[in-house]
Amino acid sequence: MLTVRETIRNSSELQQLLEKSKCKRYKKLKESKDYCEKNKIRRELALEEQYPIEEMIRKKKVFPILKFLVRARLIFSGINIKKLNTFDRSNIENPVIYVPTHIAKNDIEVVYSCIENHALLLSGTEDRMYRSLNGFFLERNGVNYVDRNDKTDRRNSVRKMGYDLEHGFDLLWFIEGTWNLSANKLVYPISYSVIKLALKYNAAIVPIGLNQIKKDVYIKFGTVFYVDSMKLLEDSALELRDILATLKWDIYEYIKQTRKDGYINRRSLSDDYWEKYLIERVKEWPMTDLIEELNYVFYPKDDSYRFYEEFIGGNK
Repeated sequence: MLTVRETIRNSSELQQLLEKSKCKRYKKLKESKDYCEKNKIRRELALEEQYPIEEMIRKKKVFPILKFLVRARLIFSGINIKKLNTFDRSNIENPVIYVPTHIAKNDIEVVYSCIENHALLLSGTEDRMYRSLNGFFLERNGVNYVDRNDKTDRRNSVRKMGYDLEHGFDLLWFIEGTWNLSANKLVYPISYSVIKLALKYNAAIVPIGLNQIKKDVYIKFGTVFYVDSMKLLEDSALELRDILATLKWDIYEYIKQTRKDGYINRRSLSDDYWEKYLIERVKEWPMTDLIEELNYVFYPKDDSYRFYEEFIGGNK
């Protein structure tokens, strides 16, 4: 199976779609640039101010309305949610970090429609949410924006999420960093930030597997995961990644048993199967750039680099 880059290189239709997407995105980024830069400054300054607890409580009260609207929008779009199980938040006293896999445009709406309690999304697409209906609803609910290309803003977003957990608010974090469009990896490598945050604030991690076939989106909640303080960060991240991969595999097995088109042998795939799949994803959200998104996949540093970091002063 070809990689995303190789598929784009060999597909004129995909190249044309991405070129149109690039034009739309450039126009949007030009309009939102000043707004996003000012918001980054506001976010940094807000970290030194008192936590806006009353404002956050008001946002929390909006969630049932948001959830109703999200469900209506999914139904209107023809999206069918297939729940393999449910999750009961009421039995957990700790703050929760919902950690879903990421496959397509509708993932955020699907998760919000399936959880019972309010959660604050971490989003790296503030520029594309500018003056949009999606952006309006997210801001009413509460959202932590981050500029994925800005190291300082990434650090600030983690600090802000820590304050959220400290004050009892749950988080929604797509920790693969972008859509997983790999033909071979069930789950991309996971950043250690979510492990550090859960450990520091004693948060419960709720892993969620997602998969989509045509208009059907499948979701399965995993067992609550608590980070073991005695383990290395990379070991905990690998364990969580394995849990997410197992959830996705469980969904594949369920699809195999319940759909006539659920099981496809790779040998029977057409030569343009992966090209068609990527075209479908781009058409769902024309503002995306597949090549740019690949830059946000987390790659763990090798052993020599880790030893160097420990030698100069410990894990950062």
